[in-house]
Order: sequence, then C-alpha cells, then structure tokens
Amino acid sequence: MIRRIKWPGWLVLLILVVVVSSFFFSLLKKNTATIQAQEVVVSQGQIIDENDPSFETKYSGIDVISKTKQTGIYTSSIIVPETGIEAIDENVHGWLNNKEKEFLEQVDLNKDFLNEDHLAHLNIQMTTQQITSHIYSFIFSNYQYYGGANGNQEVTTFTIDLEKGKILELEEVLAVNKDLVDTIYQLAFNLLQEDEERFSFIFEDYLEDVLKTPTKWKWSLSSDVFSLYFDKYEVAAGAAGLMQVDIPLDEILGYIHEDILMGSEKIEIEDIEKDIIDIESEWKELEPDGKYVALTFDDGPHPNVTPQVLETLSQFDAKATFYMLGTQVEYYPGLAQEVARLGHEIGNHSMSHPDMVTLDSERIKHELEETSLQIEEAVGFRPSTMRPPYGSYNDGVISLISDIGIPMVLWSVDSLDWKSRDKDEINKVILNNVHDGAIILMHDIHQATADALPQLMKELEEQGYEFVTVSELLYQNHGEIGPHTKR
Repeated sequence: MIRRIKWPGWLVLLILVVVVSSFFFSLLKKNTATIQAQEVVVSQGQIIDENDPSFETKYSGIDVISKTKQTGIYTSSIIVPETGIEAIDENVHGWLNNKEKEFLEQVDLNKDFLNEDHLAHLNIQMTTQQITSHIYSFIFSNYQYYGGANGNQEVTTFTIDLEKGKILELEEVLAVNKDLVDTIYQLAFNLLQEDEERFSFIFEDYLEDVLKTPTKWKWSLSSDVFSLYFDKYEVAAGAAGLMQVDIPLDEILGYIHEDILMGSEKIEIEDIEKDIIDIESEWKELEPDGKYVALTFDDGPHPNVTPQVLETLSQFDAKATFYMLGTQVEYYPGLAQEVARLGHEIGNHSMSHPDMVTLDSERIKHELEETSLQIEEAVGFRPSTMRPPYGSYNDGVISLISDIGIPMVLWSVDSLDWKSRDKDEINKVILNNVHDGAIILMHDIHQATADALPQLMKELEEQGYEFVTVSELLYQNHGEIGPHTKR
C-alpha cells in the first residue's frame, strides 16, 4: 500500500523510522561520534554574512534552483540553472518549460485515473560537467511517470560558453566529418560491447543509425571524456534503461577544436577548507519535564535564504536540522559547511527530489548514495537520517531504506510554507498545531520562511519551547514523541 502525506486541513503523519528499535538506536549511537566530530565554536547571537565568498556557487557564473510542486494528482521537481545570460537561459528554460507543459498535458489526459494515492510525477535532474573556466555541459535527465510499472526517461544536453554567451553546437566543439563519425561509431560500439549483459539488449541497427547520424547525438564534454547518451528504448530494449558511453578525449584529440582544449586540462574545482575538528560537547540533554521542538528545513541549501535562516537560528542560540538536496550541496558546498560548522544537523533529502514511490530500487539507492557523498565531500561526514521528498513512501521504499541503514524521518507539523508563501500564514499554521516533541517542516528556499522565522521562534520560546535537532529529539526519546514513531 502506498502511504502519502494528506496535505490539506489535517495533521500530517510525523515520522517513520524504518528500522526496528534496536537497530535505530544502535545506528544513532554510531552516528553520535560522527556528529560530535564537528567543530562548533559559535558565540550566541553570531551573525551570518550572506555575502561570504564561501556561499558562492561552486561553478562560477552558474546558480541553480530546485523548483518543486505538489497537487492532489501530481508532483514535480525540476532543477533549473541560471546563468544570467539571456541567449543561454532562454534556450535552456524554454526546453524545461516545454517538458513541464508536455507533462501537464499528459496529466490532464490521465486525470480520471490519478489521485493522492496514485500520483503522476515529473523529475528533471541535472548533472554539470566543467570543461574550462567558462565552458560547461548540462546533462538533463527527464523522468515522467503516470502510473504502472515504469516511467518514461530521456536525456537532453546543452554545452554552454559563458564567455561567448551562447550554447555551443557540436560543430563548434568537434570537426565533424566522416572520419570523426566512423571513429566515434567504432569507439562507442566497442565500449558498449564491454558490458555483455547490457549489450544483449541493444538493437545494433538502431545503435548504428544513431551513432552514424551526428544530428541525433546527445552529447557532453568534460575535461577527460566525450559522452554520448541514449534514451530509454532509443537503441535498446527498455530493460537497458538510459545508456551512456564515455569516450576518452585522447582517442579523438585531433578532432577537437583548439579553443575548446585551451585551459581544459588544468581545470580543478577548488576544495573548500573544512574547518571540522573534534568537539567535546554532547547533544543537549533533554529534561523530562521540558518542552522541545525540532525545526527542520528541506530542499536547500539556498544561497540567499539559508544564510538568513542561519542568522535567525544563531540569534536564538538554536540548533535545527537541514534536509539537503545533493544537487544544491554540489553547487553550494561552502554553505553546507557553514550549516555544519554552526552545529546544525544535516540530513539526506535525495539528489534531485524525486517521488521515490515511482523509482526502482537502483535509482533510489543512487539518489541517496550520491547525496550522502556530496554532503560528505562538503562537510566531512555523512548524514545520519533521511527524509523522502514529498513524504512519499511505500513498503518497497521502507524495505530498501532499512537495508541501506539510514533512519527515515517525516514530520508532525507541516508549515505549508511551500503552499502559502506568506510569513503570517506560516506562523499561524505552526502555532496552531505545535506540540511538545513536534518535528516542524519548513523549507529554506522560500523568502517567506526566512521572514517568518524570527517571530515564530520568539513566540515558541515565550511558550516555553526549546529548539533541538531531530536526532536529539529521537535519540533521547523525549516524552510523548507521538503516534508518528514506529518502533
């Protein structure tokens, strides 16, 4: 049975810990050492400088936002890059808007079969490859699901030149001629053959047609490989899924235009300095008769909103839990580290915000593992809990998360900030539903949430509440955490 959060008008499901009690607590105890490995040297009331250079994007000249939506019949999540260059953004955003429009048209056609237990889902995720200091490739994976066992998958790529302010055509990167086409065909064919099981699904005549027709290539470039992508069903049976072949640049060096190669070999993403050392302090010890709430923030870090949230938390000397998207962490590692440096807890919220009910087990594992790796690379430790996008899960997701060994956490109070985008309404919803042991859902991507937070925390503090992290609340099993906990 699929379980989903029923958003409007009534209290949502709070939390699911996807392991039996002994496993959950042993895992959290194991993670205590990791969490305690963070250096937290922050004076009360410390102000966060949102203009700090460490909060800038990892890829110079490119920002990203995660655009999510939830209705009674569908969910969607789209990663949107922003370069500030009209010729680039208009093309990329135009493609994204068209894909969203196509999806909504299909939703309308299937609306009689869709409901809150059977939602359609759109997920467009993006991978970024840096070629030179000003040339990048965007690889978009577009996944659409309307029900049934499988969804539709396709890949689209854009290679951009920020210096020239344009999207590069294949001919501007490679000298496209018969020799190149024959070389690419042979190299790609041989590389695909190395995976015998997957190659058995390939239709060789379809593959030959695509490889020998450059206008059909979906391609990207990095500092060491030229990659080709094939949609599901494009050159193989559906069991093969999306396919990718990476051709070493050394094999086609003579065909690459000189201006593309200049500076590509020495491009390195500068590592942020990880100011994380041993810490002697423990989690806050919760008093049996105390009143505690855990503030949680999803979908960040956001370069504008998250620093404001951190500033407010510091002014109240409060700790919170941030469920981060891997894509956002990849672009803003310095901001993720600032969250950790200030002593807040970081959780895994997937790489690209998909509805996990619509994914197979391999994609779910990939979403979670890639996010944990991005977080670990940024802050030096892996997240201790995860939260599924949209609060969506089923028995298969529960089983898989249990096997992975990371507790799954939902919430008891939904601020509905994603819906109202109004600071007064956000505070009204929370204050009308808050209770001792509450886990409160907010999003550090909406300006209204940052605007609401100071007054919210003031009123909660006046009511006697103290602010703790999710793990502090759950690990110490404070009072009546609520019917939301399954042990």
